[in-house]
Amino acid sequence: MSLKIPLALLCLIFIYQSAEARPYRSQKQIKVYFKEASSKHSETVRYHHLGYSEKQKDIFYITITKTKATKNTPAIYFNGSHHGNEKLSAEIVYQLAKFIVEYQDSSLIDSVLRNNVIILQPIVNPDGLQLNTRSNALGRDPNRDYPFPERDEHESFRLKETKLVKKILDNHRVEAAISFHSGMKGVLWPWCYSEKQTTDHNIFRELAIRIAKAMSLSTFEQSYFNYPSRGEFIDYAYMKHRTLALTVELSEPSYSDFKKQASSIQRAIAGSVEFLKALQLLRQGELEYTPRFDRDSSR
Repeated sequence: MSLKIPLALLCLIFIYQSAEARPYRSQKQIKVYFKEASSKHSETVRYHHLGYSEKQKDIFYITITKTKATKNTPAIYFNGSHHGNEKLSAEIVYQLAKFIVEYQDSSLIDSVLRNNVIILQPIVNPDGLQLNTRSNALGRDPNRDYPFPERDEHESFRLKETKLVKKILDNHRVEAAISFHSGMKGVLWPWCYSEKQTTDHNIFRELAIRIAKAMSLSTFEQSYFNYPSRGEFIDYAYMKHRTLALTVELSEPSYSDFKKQASSIQRAIAGSVEFLKALQLLRQGELEYTPRFDRDSSR
């Protein structure tokens, strides 16, 4: 029987009653949990070894679904820790994975899993995570290594870590994605490299508004107008696969401030749940668009 407790309330219950919600998990601890979840929930959860980083650290992810998935099954992808010093982003995706596993029989999550594959990769850049650096082991920024409309694949994917993200997108039909970061506070969408709007600008804007509202964030805008950049994951995912890919940024609490960490994680899970709800409405043709309003931060 599907749980009827509102998902927003479950977010609060999950974080604040979880005895192990703090401090941040290590790569090893996340891997152990993913393998345990795959074993305990073998009908719905699957662990995937993706490859190795520059320093030969495991790169992995899990998939969660209740359908007999094929390469053409719609997928929703969450990743974290493109930048190794943004440890909160890895913790968010880890906790989101735990939340989905634990509440997979709640009405919304059950519905999503019966029609989609959810992909969760907490750590894109494990070397940077260990070194506490933005860059990977070669000193390069993974989130500037992707193709975009002014640079092709031959001049991109110089890093092992980004090639493995490409592998996920090539092996799954990823229709939507969130890349978590922790450098500022806001929800951003393509294009990052140009002020031009995408064909799906209005859809991106509505998704961003809903996520931002669920997370109590005031900034939601096309990424270019927040900070222009070239070679970001979301531009590549949209350009290559027309994935509705967004960046969600939450500023990093101090490592010892466990209360703020728990609050940030709860807000991120609430925003992710709202993202899943909005995608369901979009697919059903029932997504209503928010009119522009005074002090609207979007463009």
